[in-house]
Amino acid sequence: MKGMALEYVFATVVAVVVIFVMIEIISAILKGKLIPENPNIVDVRYACSQLNNTQISYENFKTLVYGFFTEQCKNFVGRLKESVTLEDMQRAVKEIDEKIKVIPISECDFPTISARMLYVCCGNVLEKNKVINIVRKEIKNSDVLVCVME
Repeated sequence: MKGMALEYVFATVVAVVVIFVMIEIISAILKGKLIPENPNIVDVRYACSQLNNTQISYENFKTLVYGFFTEQCKNFVGRLKESVTLEDMQRAVKEIDEKIKVIPISECDFPTISARMLYVCCGNVLEKNKVINIVRKEIKNSDVLVCVME
């Protein structure tokens, strides 16, 4: 009789553990977190500060955009070594996050709603030797604004 009582206790403990694990799996699936986001963010704060007020290449531009979308950079001013098209910018943001869109605008002002977008002012091409300004609001998942200054 004693051995049977321990079997029931053990079976109850196993059942509770299985139920708890199943609840966690179902809640993870419903929240969409079964596959975790990549928590490995590359630290580019040094690049943001060192590239400020310099002449940058397209690769530097991609690094800066990454820094802005990962909330490591706040403000940048620099001159382009080469032209950067909207398609180039779209490729750059797709490497960061598939959901980010590049949107051309006519005025160098942030829209009123933040939607984690890259806004590019005043043309479809950032031309070679033009001075650009890249800014973001200091809020989580902020938009990023790229403006030509000359």
